[in-house]
Amino acid sequence: MIVASLHNAGMMVIVILSCGTLYAYLGGPIPLATLDIRIGGLLLLLMLSTQGLNDSLMALMMRLSGKSPSRLLNVFSIGVELASVPLAILIAIVFVRLEMPITMLLVLAMGLGMMVLKRFAEMRIKLEALVDERTEELRVKSLELERQATHDALTGLFNRRYADNYLHKEIERSKRNDRPCTIALADIDHFKQINDQYSHAVGDKVLCRIAEIFVDRCWKTDVVAATVVKNSCCVFPIQTQYSPNKFARR
Repeated sequence: MIVASLHNAGMMVIVILSCGTLYAYLGGPIPLATLDIRIGGLLLLLMLSTQGLNDSLMALMMRLSGKSPSRLLNVFSIGVELASVPLAILIAIVFVRLEMPITMLLVLAMGLGMMVLKRFAEMRIKLEALVDERTEELRVKSLELERQATHDALTGLFNRRYADNYLHKEIERSKRNDRPCTIALADIDHFKQINDQYSHAVGDKVLCRIAEIFVDRCWKTDVVAATVVKNSCCVFPIQTQYSPNKFARR
């Protein structure tokens, strides 16, 4: 957006200057030399109309491409575009009073200056994109660290630490609101034999499968947590929406 604004402003200045210089060189009058309030008002109206039409077409194109038109609301870009017309007029008034060689050199210098500004704008955009990328990476890593602090690495269930904190809060809330809170504890029988006979890798798969079964059998509002203590898996479905006996049968 900034690059487009710089292009728009620079091209408008160069086009007005070049056309005005050519018009004066061919023998035409120089209306900008006698600029008055009426002509200035008309030029201002033309500038605002052109700006409004340009923004409307840009918003339409962004909607058709599935992008949000709110990206057009850039104070810097709008300011550059609005300032381009009076700047072009001012430069044209000064330049038409100069000799042709000097005018052409200044036009060339302006063109080179716009190329430099474009380069700086592109560098700024790349740096902003790099900062956004790094920020997103930090956000993802932060979420991963947060998940590791509250989830079991093997089963993906909530860990014992999270379950203890959650259970304490639920018990306090249950007392305060005078409503029941269901807690179910499951232990895997003979789990050590599975590890000894089939290896720990198979035992890990068994734990993961049991965790999936508990998650599938619980409501989304339940909390299922797992801890590994002496080769046993403790699972806490908390605050189930059905009776404890019915849940146990499931």
